[in-house]
Amino acid sequence: MIEEQVQKSGAARYEGIHRRKDGSSFAVEVSIGTANLDKLYVLCVVRDITERKLAEEKIRKQQELTTQIIETIPLRVFWKDRDLRYLGCNSLLRKTQD
Repeated sequence: MIEEQVQKSGAARYEGIHRRKDGSSFAVEVSIGTANLDKLYVLCVVRDITERKLAEEKIRKQQELTTQIIETIPLRVFWKDRDLRYLGCNSLLRKTQD
């Protein structure tokens, strides 16, 4: 699958788990590309994304907590964007609209 993508587009990117020499594992982003110079070269860059994954998990947990708070408070809550378009509301407000 990845080989096919590199052959078709000349590049591919995926995330995975790699293992260090000491046996511990860490999240990585692997970027693969080709360069056609005097011959075809395949380039591969592996980047440790542990900190990014930790930050994403922190944001996800914060969003989950915010949703729980909004859904459990005994008030009708809604939010809008800067153009005053409705983006969402809690279930208490949805019940009154049905």
